[in-house]
Order: sequence, then C-alpha cells, then structure tokens
Amino acid sequence: MRVRPLGAVLLAAALVLASACSTLDLELSSHGEPAPTAEGAWQTPGAGHFVEAGDLAVAPVPSEEAGLLDVMAVTADGKVAWRSTVPPLTDDRRIVTYETHRPRIDASDDVVVLHHYLEGGRFAGMRTRTEALTAFDARTGAHLWTDRDGASRVEAVTEGHLVVAVHDGRHLLAVRDPRTGRDRGVRLGRPSELGTFLMGTTDDIGFLMRLDDRGTHVTAHDLTTGERLWRTRTERPTHERLDSLSTSSFAGASSGRALLQVRGDDGKPDRVELRDARTGRVLSSTGLALSSAATHDPDSDVVVLHGGGVDPLEPHPLDAMSAVDLTTGEVLWHVPAHEAQDERLMLVALGAGRLWVERDVSFFTGDVRQRPTTYEQTPTAPPRGDIILERFDSPLDGPPETIPDLE
Repeated sequence: MRVRPLGAVLLAAALVLASACSTLDLELSSHGEPAPTAEGAWQTPGAGHFVEAGDLAVAPVPSEEAGLLDVMAVTADGKVAWRSTVPPLTDDRRIVTYETHRPRIDASDDVVVLHHYLEGGRFAGMRTRTEALTAFDARTGAHLWTDRDGASRVEAVTEGHLVVAVHDGRHLLAVRDPRTGRDRGVRLGRPSELGTFLMGTTDDIGFLMRLDDRGTHVTAHDLTTGERLWRTRTERPTHERLDSLSTSSFAGASSGRALLQVRGDDGKPDRVELRDARTGRVLSSTGLALSSAATHDPDSDVVVLHGGGVDPLEPHPLDAMSAVDLTTGEVLWHVPAHEAQDERLMLVALGAGRLWVERDVSFFTGDVRQRPTTYEQTPTAPPRGDIILERFDSPLDGPPETIPDLE
C-alpha cells in the first residue's frame, strides 16, 4: 500500500482548527493560495467537503464569478495545483449551494466528479431543482464532461468505473466511464430489493449489502460486466429490522480483500471474516464482538470497528471498539462494549495510521495499531472531514438564508 503523504499532512496538521471555524472574514493570500495559520498549518476559506485525489486535496470553492462554482486542488504544503470553474449554464438555470443542497466531490487518483444542484424557473414564481455531474482531470483540472440531464448521486469512483444512483424504475445503480461519462450499460440492484446499498469497491469489484426477509447479505459484483461473483449471508432474519440496520456487515475492502462482520448462528460466535474479493473464499475468521460502524484507513490498511455514538445511559452491545488489519485479518486490539461505555470512548477521526478518540470528554490520539487506552491526550481539536471555514449555505451570488431550505 502506497503511503500518501497528503493524508498525513491533512490529518496530523489538523487543517480545520476549531478557532478558525468561527472566523467569517478569512481571505486567500495575495497569490490566491490557502492562507497560513498561526499554528503553521494552512486553511482554505470558503472550501466545502474535500477529498483526496492522488497527492492532492480537492474541494469546491466559491467562484470569482457570481452564480458559478470552482473546484480547487491543493498540494500537501498548501500550494494551489489547479483551479477550474464549472462550465457556465446555457439556459436560465444557476448553481445553488444551500445548506440542504451543498455540492459534493468524489474522486479517484485520475478523475474528480462534482455533484451539484441547479435551480431555474420556467414559470414566474416557480422554481425547479435538478442535479448535475461535472468531471475534471484530477492531475490537471481539465474539464472532461458535464451531465445536467440524467445526473444523479455518485456512489463510488474507481480508476475505471463511476457508479451512480439511477431512477429508471427498474434498477438502483448504473456504471459509467469516469473519463467520458458514457453509460456502460451495467446495472446493479433493483427497487424491489429494499435495503440495498453499495458499501465499497476494490479492484473493479463492488460490494452491495442487502437487507430482506431472509436476512442480511453481502454480494460482490464485477463492475465491468455486472456479473455477481459471490454472495454470503452475514445475519439471519430478525423481527427487529433496526437491529440489522445498526450493524455494518461490510467493514472495508482493499487490495483484493474484503472484511465482513458476521453475526454468529448455529453455535458459532460473532466474528470478522477476511475474504478474497473476487472469489469470496474465507482467508481468515476471528471471533469478535460486533460493532455498529466501521471506518477504514487506506494509509495503514486498518479497519476500526466502533459504536456510532456511545451513551452510558443507553448502553448497547454494539458499542465495542476494535482494530483489524485488512491485509491479514488480524485483530490488533479490542475494547469491549462495557469498557467503551464506562470510558465514553468514541472514534473521532482516523487516517495516516493515527486514530483520534474522545474519552470522557477529552481527546486522545495515537498509533491506530495500539489500544486507545494507551494514547496521550491532545490539546488541539482532532481533524474533521470538512474544511468549512465559512458557512457555505447560501447561493454564491446571494445573501445567506435565514430559514433552511427544506424543499
């Protein structure tokens, strides 16, 4: 696994500082680059949700031209690698960035795909909102394609496949070419398969988790052909549908391997299974208490299983926290649910081989391969998945909304 220096810089340097979030008059430097902070890191005013594309951090930022939107890529040391504007609209529609309609970016090392919303009124006093996709070359920022008609939510971007949600009444997911936007004719899932979600991808394989009356299943599909490669049940049917939804059966995938959480039955214990991504063959199986959520750190190839929000007043058996090596299936450490509840231990951030946790209302950080109870307290706020240094909840060419737009 290639260790990406950007991940370490983004997380260890804590791009988003708690004190910066309350500042509303931040400016870019005179050269149009992110401004340095007093602590020596850097920050990008006005930037929204960011992703990593190769060795770049990419985020949507307000355009210098009213009503438009830019996408900006920044290097690990805070230098702007490229900045591109979403092509202007040819009709009366405009880009909106309301609180409930924020643009979102997904990326591979080669392609950046922006999902954004358009607004236009065909009749006086009437507004309609549609979705759009715009793709850029991740290395140069060159505009590749835009789809303003059949666009929908992006589910995943790999080096060779763009998986999007569809609304054709017959399928749930469609596969496109990420560099051209061309529909490849591959369809996954059906509306009748309620509770079906794309959970992750690796090596051109997509993993769907499905919940139905026969239990919870994980299915692997070839994204090039749509062929189902294998299927396994991770939990028997339950009368409590919410119990099944609260467990993430699919924990993570990388380098041709997939990690699953499996609820025990027929005398077998709860466990984690490491499987070959293409054949489904079980490579290792280790007894381990299940957790409600899973977070994968691609830099260290470690998956942390954790509770969604530990509350000592409402203890839950899925509050346990564990770390599993995604390469070998080895359980690196485990914190039982009762201990996590007593310590109020919760995951805050994970990346670059480091884990940030909240324990008894304080923050601690350390090597993800070491038990969190050995971590040292950190005086600074942990990094977050958004670099929002100004509120990004209003049209780019209008005043902020005082009432959330809930349409």
